[in-house]
Amino acid sequence: MGGSFPLIHGNMGVAPDVFWHYTIYLEPTSMDELRLVIEVPTDYATWRPATSLDAAAGAALDVTAHVETAKGGVPKTKVQQFVWELVQTSKEPGVAMDWPLDAQDTRFDLELDATGGHFLLSNEKQKLERAVQQGFSDTVKVVPYDWGGWSTLQVTAIMADGRRVRGKQKGKSETGLRVPKRDPQSHIADGWKAKHKSGADDLDDEKIAGQSDNGDGFSLYEEYRGFVVEGKYLEGDPEKKDFFVLNLIGADAQAGLDLFANVSQLTVHDRLLPAEMSQEKRLMNGNHRQGARKQEQHGVWFKTYGNRTELGGSGAFTVLDKPGVAGRPGLVKGIGLLARTDTDSDFNKPFNLAAPDRVGAFDRAVARELLHSVGVEHHGSGDQSMTLNFNAPNSRNSRLGRPYYSFGMRGQDPVGLLSETGDDVAVKDLELYTRMVEFYRNILGPQLLAEARELVVAGRNNQAYMDTPEKMVESRLSDLAAAAMPMSGIVGVEHGEHSGAEDCLMHYYFAKFYESKKPATLGGKQYYVIGEGTEHIGIQICHEKTGTGVNAPGHQPQSRYGDAGSGDCFHQICPNDGVPPHATK
Repeated sequence: MGGSFPLIHGNMGVAPDVFWHYTIYLEPTSMDELRLVIEVPTDYATWRPATSLDAAAGAALDVTAHVETAKGGVPKTKVQQFVWELVQTSKEPGVAMDWPLDAQDTRFDLELDATGGHFLLSNEKQKLERAVQQGFSDTVKVVPYDWGGWSTLQVTAIMADGRRVRGKQKGKSETGLRVPKRDPQSHIADGWKAKHKSGADDLDDEKIAGQSDNGDGFSLYEEYRGFVVEGKYLEGDPEKKDFFVLNLIGADAQAGLDLFANVSQLTVHDRLLPAEMSQEKRLMNGNHRQGARKQEQHGVWFKTYGNRTELGGSGAFTVLDKPGVAGRPGLVKGIGLLARTDTDSDFNKPFNLAAPDRVGAFDRAVARELLHSVGVEHHGSGDQSMTLNFNAPNSRNSRLGRPYYSFGMRGQDPVGLLSETGDDVAVKDLELYTRMVEFYRNILGPQLLAEARELVVAGRNNQAYMDTPEKMVESRLSDLAAAAMPMSGIVGVEHGEHSGAEDCLMHYYFAKFYESKKPATLGGKQYYVIGEGTEHIGIQICHEKTGTGVNAPGHQPQSRYGDAGSGDCFHQICPNDGVPPHATK
């Protein structure tokens, strides 16, 4: 509409005819203010992504949006199209932290779908467009294909008059809907945090009272996304230290695993299948791309070997990538044992254990090696092997004219050897020596005598120490008997591997000797010989270094090995690869 009017000039009267031209535009009354409301799903607070081992579609989150006027009324302009989009969608490899192993896929973890018709999916199902036939609302499905996926759902309504209205939750300023319901700085569902534990996605602070280092190496997000164990999905526990074991022995190792779990207080997942943890890489959080992670975190494996040569040890052996430091799962190449029934294994030999304590030696070995893998050291170091030789009073090499043991094979370096009751072991063993001489005399006497006579006839006998065939035979029989009586074994040193709490799993019980603190009667060193069946070993783990049992100060004739050099084994337990290992003592 156009028109004109004369210009009036204040007090000057009527001005000359001057006209202004103007135009008035009229808009339809249907152009009211609109808003697109994203309705909060009833299960939004509790919904989290889930899938299956074969990455099938999980339970969808249905989201509805509707157009209304600013006052909540019905718009006069029709909706022509709804456009839904998932933006910044995650692409975590695999479906869980360890499944499938070494996953490299780049599929979106969440996708769009819908019921009804007139819709088009594009951009790898990240965008859905639906032509509206009638009404002012639409519903879309957010479908998960990963246990840890995330995205933000945006929706736009395109009106018949060309206007584009962006969707928001009622009362919110930001557009879209975070899926799952989560903090802007987090990829973890709020509902899961409310049920389990809240905190930053990279939080790793599980605590066990008495253990010096916190955390299990898995971030809060990794605990949330979870793992696959024994063919089943498993969430981590953000309040407990999770530890993963690939048991390649089977049911025969279960008692040892249970013992380890009991004393360590770790949450031990010991039903892993070979497809769930690589023996080579051992990674339990290898499927990583964007989600929060502290570091690579590993599990451990163990199995039996056919013989000592294959194992590289005498019963059980934990092989570390980095010798000289306390164990961590990431440093453990593997744990090997000889089979429970292998008679060549140290764990099928009595050593100095009481008979009731020999039962379950294999189970304790399993638990002990697993403790090594999480940082627990021996009670000390310095134990060594020793071999002593018996010398008879009538031996041509005797230096003392009495029975004794020596380091040297020709009677040199005499050693005092006592039982714990104070008896001279060499004097006691003289009876055995005498029986051995008679044994050899009975089976070899005539032959040795004939050989001696030939030497005399040939003039080849040594006149320096004997001059008759009979004396030559006696000397030979003495040598044979003494050679059959060496005494060999481990010397347990003070504060060494055998020291500390007797009932601790890490306490060794293999020693045969320990050094006496009393003056030696033969001038050299003096040792006590440990009687069979005189030591015990329990199914506990020590919390201090104090020696108990045979290592207690009151043990007679003295504490065998004293307080532990390391000890306080429970304090040392650390399954967290992110904690640098200390040098072993």
